[in-house]
Amino acid sequence: MTVDTAARESAAPELLADHVRRFNHGVRTADWRPMLENFSADGMIVFDGVRVGPFRGHDAIERGYREQPPDDTISILELLESTPDRLVASFAWDNQPGVRAGELRFALDGRQIQRLTVRLDRAVAGIR
Repeated sequence: MTVDTAARESAAPELLADHVRRFNHGVRTADWRPMLENFSADGMIVFDGVRVGPFRGHDAIERGYREQPPDDTISILELLESTPDRLVASFAWDNQPGVRAGELRFALDGRQIQRLTVRLDRAVAGIR
């Protein structure tokens, strides 16, 4: 493992925590710009389990979240995978603490998010 690879792996959990902070800020304030700063210019968000998106690029992501905003903040339950290029974590909605709602799957390029797939568990997707 190179020094660069080791540094990127150790930064992945920090990037996850930062994304959650920025997402939760967006839910509370309707200001999604801080969250978008971690995405590459052509970054993409894809939803699996709900009929929304996909959204590519900062303008489309911001518009999508503005037009169909999430109604709750999230917390990470478990980091499932962490490599320099990929990060996967399970999450819960904060109105149902500890109840797994799905997974956040990040494709990374350094410290930038190239693609975020939000996979909602089927049982939860039906009530969201």
